[in-house]
Amino acid sequence: MVSDRVTIAAAQPAGLFYGVQTFRPLLPPFIEFGGVRPDPARRVSAPAVRIVDWPRFAWHGAMLDVARHFFTTDEVKR
Repeated sequence: MVSDRVTIAAAQPAGLFYGVQTFRPLLPPFIEFGGVRPDPARRVSAPAVRIVDWPRFAWHGAMLDVARHFFTTDEVKR
């Protein structure tokens, strides 16, 4: 494992987006806090991790909350 770089790979653009969103919390807080002036001497590091993720199923389901929402049959089919 190379420890001096970050690699985020994805098959689709959405996977790349979610990969970046997964990586962001690993960075130090001053990266996104606007009240701190950027200092080139300040080291930016993240813990060395390997995250492998993919959908368990090729399809995505939906759940209808019938207790709070009332849908007609045509609305559900749409």
